Amino acid sequence: MTIRTDSKANAHADTQAAERAMALLGDATAAATIRGELKALLDAVPGARRVLPHLTVVERLLATSGFAGLDAMPTDALEKAADQLGKLPIKSEGSLLPQMHMLLNLAVGARDHAKPAIESDQFISSFLTEEKLEVNEISHTDFDRLMDEPPPGRAR
Repeated sequence: MTIRTDSKANAHADTQAAERAMALLGDATAAATIRGELKALLDAVPGARRVLPHLTVVERLLATSGFAGLDAMPTDALEKAADQLGKLPIKSEGSLLPQMHMLLNLAVGARDHAKPAIESDQFISSFLTEEKLEVNEISHTDFDRLMDEPPPGRAR
């Protein structure tokens, strides 16, 4: 077997894998098949559902809502589920779990790409104004003493 490592070959292979994964979305039985494989994988090791909670959520969403249920998952949860699935030993022959891993990664990538860019200087303070907030730490004793005094500009 020859493995090509040039970027064009890898990009082509990634595109083909992504296309195979995306084709599952139109297959009504694929969600049930993946759910069954994921359930078997999680049931194989006692405590796996506790250790892999994001995959457990994916498995339950596939059971109740199919692929459409995954849209309700937050992006960081999808990313963690993809990470958890990627670390598991999966027999790739006949399994749809590698395609599910690809779908999770594609969903995360699509959401990350769709996020609006935050202005880089949006949260940066200029500190070039006369009005500045200065914060100092004081002891509890000084704080208690200040709390007993009237506020500035007001008499008791």
